[in-house]
Order: sequence, then C-alpha cells, then structure tokens
Amino acid sequence: MAVRTASSPHGAAQDARSTDSRRAHRPAPASRSPRQGKAPSPATGASLAYGLMAGWAVLLAWGVWMQRLPLWSLAALAALNIVTLWMYAADKNAARAGRWRIPESNLHLLSLLGGWPAAWLAQQNMRHKSSKTEFRAVYWLTIVLHCGALAWLVLAKTGSALLF
Repeated sequence: MAVRTASSPHGAAQDARSTDSRRAHRPAPASRSPRQGKAPSPATGASLAYGLMAGWAVLLAWGVWMQRLPLWSLAALAALNIVTLWMYAADKNAARAGRWRIPESNLHLLSLLGGWPAAWLAQQNMRHKSSKTEFRAVYWLTIVLHCGALAWLVLAKTGSALLF
C-alpha cells in the first residue's frame, strides 16, 4: 500500500511509478566470484591421489599379511605421516610469519620415505605448496618412486630380503 507523502504532490500512483523506475535503473549487484559462497572444487588429481592412497594401503596390508613387510612398518609409516603433516604446517606458519622455511628437499624426502599421503592432504587442506608447479612435479615423482619401491618390496620375491 503506497502512502502519500508531502514530497509527492501527484499521489500514490506517481510514488509507485517513481519507485519502480528507480528499481529498474538501479545497477545489478556485482556478480560473485565463482569460488565465493560455494564449496571448493575437487583438487586437480584428487581421484588419482585417493586411488593411489587406497592402492598403497592395500599393498601395505598385503605385504604385512604375506610377511614381506614387518608389522612395525605400519606404525613407522603412520608416525612418518604425522611428522610430514606437522612439517607442512610448520612450513606454512613460517611462511606466514616471514621466518626461515623448511627446505623443499626435506619435504620431498618425507614424501619419498612414505609420508606422501599426509603431504597431499596438507597441500590441499592448508593450500600449501599446491600451486608451485616445479614442487608438485617433484612431489608426484616421489610418489611414483615410493610406490614403485614398495611394490617391488612386497611383490618381488627378492625384495623382502632387504628388510629381514
């Protein structure tokens, strides 16, 4: 219901038309950026990484079951992944604070030794080292090398002799 005011000598009909015309000429709100207000899109290579993690876990379980890997190797890899996650968090905090950083070679060594699942999760959740192309290329190489060595230890008959 329109109300006639002192500033509107033409009545309610004129008030309604002027209100409609102001609305029609009002600029549209700025469009939102594609990521604003939406859930983040899956990371590039996420399905590959999750598939490799699942295959890695199966390979570890198979190696322990077939007694080609000692049982303590599971605890050692769990501890290594916790350390890797902590190192990525420490490096991210150092980057934000402008302090000395953890060398990339140390992060790659942790990935090569078996901390690559935690490294991938840290890269995605903390958005740390996830946009550096050279770092990511070396990181994926460490995954290939680690998984290849693990497959050789578990599947090759001579590979398990190195651990016992």
